Amino acid sequence: MVSEIIKLLWEIQKTDNELNYLTKKVKEVPEKITGLNLHLEQEIKNLEQDKTNITNYKKEYKLAEIDLKTCEEKIAQYQIQLYSAKTNEQYKAFLKEIETQKKLKNEIEDKMIELLEKIESTEQNIKRREKEVEIIKEDTQKKIEELKKEEEKIKEEIKKREEKRKELVSLLPTTYYNIYEKIKKRRNGIAVAKIENDTCSICFNPIPPQTIIEIRRNEKIHYCDYCGRILVIIE
Repeated sequence: MVSEIIKLLWEIQKTDNELNYLTKKVKEVPEKITGLNLHLEQEIKNLEQDKTNITNYKKEYKLAEIDLKTCEEKIAQYQIQLYSAKTNEQYKAFLKEIETQKKLKNEIEDKMIELLEKIESTEQNIKRREKEVEIIKEDTQKKIEELKKEEEKIKEEIKKREEKRKELVSLLPTTYYNIYEKIKKRRNGIAVAKIENDTCSICFNPIPPQTIIEIRRNEKIHYCDYCGRILVIIE
């Protein structure tokens, strides 16, 4: 009788361990799907940001073209005025304005070159990202489908374990089941521990030789002196 109870307790514990593992696995599926979608969303955002950047660069370039044209017109205007200067001071003033506009023209041209480089670089990035996004979309969809299939399989396994557990519990006297549940609640879901190398497999404390002998006799239920879990010997 005691040996059957011990066997049932161990089988229930094994089933609970499996249920805990499977429940954890099934909870991970939505998290993994969320992670995949977030990665895809981030890649799409990066692509959209590149498209926004290139639009802004092109706007800046057009404005720079206008500024360059204005600058060149001013230079031409000052050069005409230079030859109509009536005093040395006016001549020097026009020269100064011409130099200022030439310096500004150089700065604008440098900026335009920099913008062209950014436009070219960003266009390359967009082409690359568009290909990558398509690949990631396909890969994400495929992985999500696989995860959902895995989720269904795990749920089926959980259902089987739950049915098995009900059957095992129905065979176990209520008193022992209540003891099992009480210990399980206090001890992080583990109420039954194996003896391995003369120690408790959970808390790793030594089990006295006499206790091991008594457990082998299957005359009564024994508990670990340290963690309080039900002790079993699995041959």
